[in-house]
Amino acid sequence: MDVRWRIVVAMCAGVAALVGPVWARDPVPVRDKDGKVWAEVVVCNDCQSPGQSGCYEGAENGWLNGRPCGKCFVDKNFGKVVMIPYDLQIVGTLVDDKGEPVKDRFVKLFVQNGWGHRTRTQNNGQFRIMTGATGDRKSSDPIVVDVGKLVDQQKNAEDRYFALFLLAPDHTPCPAP
Repeated sequence: MDVRWRIVVAMCAGVAALVGPVWARDPVPVRDKDGKVWAEVVVCNDCQSPGQSGCYEGAENGWLNGRPCGKCFVDKNFGKVVMIPYDLQIVGTLVDDKGEPVKDRFVKLFVQNGWGHRTRTQNNGQFRIMTGATGDRKSSDPIVVDVGKLVDQQKNAEDRYFALFLLAPDHTPCPAP
């Protein structure tokens, strides 16, 4: 490897070590091939302050960048269907805090209108949740949303699943505490 690339790699590793893992993530847009955003996939964590580290992702009731996040979305938006004129596939990978795949773990998608979908992770930690179109179908090709690698730190044996939320772009936010 060229000396310049070694320096770049070393600098990136140093910055990553100083900053640490990023636990609060922004919502992932559900975007069609023309760029229109139909919804967003939200991952909540259990740290109220966005600057905290070591936060548990996939929280059913938690926080997103300092704001309440979780099943309160369903409470505030119940009955409002997320209109997506495409089939939707949400894919990702659950890993533990050491980066190893989390096997055979339930992943549950809460939809703001009260619907829910769930799946299990494969041996490599990957999961896929598939839903049908909820609006007048525009194409037989699905929208595939990759939420990437998600760190799953199960709190205890009662922590039954990793939670995701599917919300319309104009959803009503959770009330402040």
